[in-house]
Amino acid sequence: MNKVFFSGRLTKSVSLSETPAGVPIATFSIAVQRPYPNANGQRDSDFFNCVAFRGVAENCNKYL
Repeated sequence: MNKVFFSGRLTKSVSLSETPAGVPIATFSIAVQRPYPNANGQRDSDFFNCVAFRGVAENCNKYL
């Protein structure tokens, strides 16, 4: 399993839902600023859609 750690800002509130089997799913979006400037000298941001399951989903909904 691969793990990725992003540090950024929430751009979309956490949306908590459940699968038909009752497993919690949290979806949200974050923006991460690039550590280096582009050709124009500005720092761009990348946007990531995130999905969390089970206990992590419940924690995301509670704390984000």
